[in-house]
Amino acid sequence: GTDDAHARLGRVLRNDPPPLKLSRSALETLAIVAYRQPVTRGELETIRGVSADAGINKLLERDFVYIVGRADTPGRPIQYGTTDQFLEFAGIKSIDELPASDVLSNKQIDEWLQDAMNPAAPPADAEMGIRQR
Repeated sequence: GTDDAHARLGRVLRNDPPPLKLSRSALETLAIVAYRQPVTRGELETIRGVSADAGINKLLERDFVYIVGRADTPGRPIQYGTTDQFLEFAGIKSIDELPASDVLSNKQIDEWLQDAMNPAAPPADAEMGIRQR
């Protein structure tokens, strides 16, 4: 309707970006960066168990994350952190105001990392429900 047109026009005049639609994977990536910054792509992939490329690229493009520097580890991987734009998007003044989240608390992420770094022994066939012939 006309309200939409007015909203769109207002955004164009103010040069605002269109309303955000982030994929679930981009949001998960963003949450991990927010809680764990500075964080490398490798750490993100270890935590999420999937490639972080698309998510990171989308977040860089949206100006929610930026390159903070390089990790002091072999290969000097790039580290990412969140921008002021992210704070605005999240409705907070500083990273310290991030809600403690059970899902994404540092403790939870540490456990994911531990699990990822030290995969448990593969389950026995029987546990997998595979019957021996």
